[in-house]
Order: sequence, then C-alpha cells, then structure tokens
Amino acid sequence: MKIFTVISYLLLLQSSIFAQSEEQILRYKPVDEFIAMRGVRQMYNFQFDESKKSFEEFTLLNPEHPSGYFYLVVLEWFTLRMVEEDKEIWSRMLDGLDNVIEIAEARLKKHPDDALTMVYLGASRGLKARVALSKNNLLDTFYDAQAGFSIINDAMEVNPTMIDPLIGVGVFHYFIAISGSFVRSIAYMAGLSSSREDALNDLNYVAEKGMYAAIEARSFLMFAYAYIEEDYEKALGFARGLVSEFDKNPYFRGKLADILLMNGMLDEADEHIDMMLPLSDGMPQKYLEEIENRVAYLKGEKLRREGNLEEAIIIFTGLAKTYTLEFKFGLAYIYLRAGMTYDQLGARKKAVKQYKKAVKLDNFTSAVSLSKKYLKNAYSKTDDQR
Repeated sequence: MKIFTVISYLLLLQSSIFAQSEEQILRYKPVDEFIAMRGVRQMYNFQFDESKKSFEEFTLLNPEHPSGYFYLVVLEWFTLRMVEEDKEIWSRMLDGLDNVIEIAEARLKKHPDDALTMVYLGASRGLKARVALSKNNLLDTFYDAQAGFSIINDAMEVNPTMIDPLIGVGVFHYFIAISGSFVRSIAYMAGLSSSREDALNDLNYVAEKGMYAAIEARSFLMFAYAYIEEDYEKALGFARGLVSEFDKNPYFRGKLADILLMNGMLDEADEHIDMMLPLSDGMPQKYLEEIENRVAYLKGEKLRREGNLEEAIIIFTGLAKTYTLEFKFGLAYIYLRAGMTYDQLGARKKAVKQYKKAVKLDNFTSAVSLSKKYLKNAYSKTDDQR
C-alpha cells in the first residue's frame, strides 16, 4: 500500500547544506501557477472539461516542466475510471506517468537543484505505486512508493520551504504504520520506521498550510479519521469543509453523509444523501451506478440506525451480491453493517457469517477490526456510535 515528526523534520531540513535561495526558487517556478491551481479546484468540483482546459493552457505555457503533464495524467485517470475498469487503463496511465518521468529527468539534467521538478518526479513514482497496488503487487507497490518517497525527501532537502511534498511523506509513513507485518518488515529492512501519530501530524500540517496538496490532504484525513482511526468528530470537520468548498462533488457529499451517520446525525445525513444522485446527473453510467449503490448503502445504514432492520438487511445483502469495485473497502463495511443488523435481529449465526466475510478481506479499515470485536461479543445498540 501506500516520518518524521514536524519537529524532527524541521531539524533535518535545517541541517541541509543544499537549501535553495529565494532567487533559485523563483527561477524554477512555472509560469502562471494560478492556472494550474484553478484546474485542480475545477477537478475536485467535477468540472472536468474546464479542468482539462486549464491544465492544457498551463502546459502550453510551461512545455518543459513536468507539472502540467502530471495534472493531465491525474485528470485522465480520474475521468477514465468513471467509464472503464482499472485493469483496462493501467497501461495508458503507466505510459502517461513514464512520459512525466522522462520530462522531469530531462529537466533535472539541466537544473539538478530544481526541487519542484523533483517533487513531480517523486509523485509520478508514487502514482506508479498506486497502479502496482491495483494489481495487488505489494513488492512493486513498496518499491515505487519508496522511490517516490526518497526523491521527495531529496527535494525537501534542496528546498526546505516547501510544504506540499509532506503529503507524500505523510501518506507513505502512515500506510507503513498501519500495514501488516509483511510490509513493515520490508520497511524495517530498508531502514524505515513509521509513526502513525507523526504521519497524521504531517498530513494535518499540509491540510492547513499547503497549496496544491492541501485539498488532497484534507480528503485523506477525512478518510483516515472516519474509516481507520474511528475519530468521527475530526472526520466530520474535514467532511463539512470539503463539501462547503466543493459543493458539486458527489463523492465528498457521500462521505459527509456517511460520517454524519457515524455521529448519529441522521436527519442531516438524509439531506446530503438526497443530493447525491442529482449531483451525478449526466455522469457516465459506470460512475452513476457506483453512486446509486453508495446511496443505497447509506439509506440502508440510516434504516438500521432507525430500527428498520428487515429493510436494512435486504439492502445490505443485495449490495454484497452485486459489489464489483476494485478495492473491497466498501464491501467490508457492507458485511460489517449486515452483521450488526443480524445481531440486532437476534440472528447470531448469520451475523457471525457476515463478520467473518469482512475479516477475510483483511484490509486496514475499522470494518475489519470492528468485525473481529463483534465476533467475540455480539453488537448491540449500547455500543458506541459506529
């Protein structure tokens, strides 16, 4: 799958002898960066045509800089996943990333102290790790992730003023910290140790102070606090902020609804659930079906919390049979909620069967840890909000 503490990281950077001057930093900055930032915000607000135009305009202004090409690859990946399965677009994405890497390496031959170009080189290697993860190739995932992490680390030694690259550092260390013994052993042999708390501190710093990566950091933290850390109050803060800023994004809207349910705020959750399908109007059929299934899941969870258990279990068992998404994170929660519903119905054997299915998926989410908990002791409404 995919740290220093802020204090130790600053000490490391202060000791660097490669720190760039302000003059050097300005010399390597792309022309009209605001155009790229505009494209990023348009992408997060599901304004894909406008986002592509912004990135293309930015690339024309900076033809030898990797950043514009990198953003176009990310946008293409995001939009293609709405119409095709990941395995159908892997080679296309790898070709795009290899092109970014080639452009970045060519630029670094001319300007070896261009820290920003190093960041995009590292980020491209990080996305290659994402492709390897899609293929369930953990060794290649770790190899590319470590390479990307190392390059970004070098970039931050060159230019300690950069904040955005800390997202790569934070995510890399966070997933090492929460991964199983296999990945942690590889990390240990590579001389890497990771602190979960420190990684989250770095990500929170990027979310607050970053430029390009602030949105992604907030999105990642929303996910981590809701589905891994079980800190629903912190998750809710990030979710509300993202929906307020990107009100046309049905993904953020769905996450806010789910986190509201986790916090027991059913009526407010219902308002956002009702907005998800209208926001998805005109989207490709594959993505629309994903949103429809997500809406069904959220409605099932609301019914469960309201005590409409028979209706809820029909939804959960139906969704489990038709689940087709690449990552099984959502499926784990469907099994968990089905098990909780069966426990509420007094059907313990059926509940245990659902929990075992969630545990078998063996991912890093709270769906697995909670299923293990409820295998030992049946869920009841007296448990904490889940």
